[in-house]
Amino acid sequence: MNKNLKKIIIPAVFVVLLIVFLVMFFRRNAIIKQQREEISIKQSIIASESEANSALQATIEDGTNESYVEQVARDRSYVYPEERVYYDSDAE
Repeated sequence: MNKNLKKIIIPAVFVVLLIVFLVMFFRRNAIIKQQREEISIKQSIIASESEANSALQATIEDGTNESYVEQVARDRSYVYPEERVYYDSDAE
């Protein structure tokens, strides 16, 4: 009976170890896939933020342009010292 028990236990242990290895392998692959998806998402976020940074940098560089400064001042309702501003009371 001792030999029969060894014939059963050794393959059973091997099968259990094989199952554990396969579970760990597929689990690790799932984690790697998830991390690759996260990397892809973060790379797209970085790309969009880089575009936004480029646009902001262009705006900063335009700030030295007098026409841009005047446009911003007009948007904030600033006027030149000798300039008169008329408001339409019927527009409200």
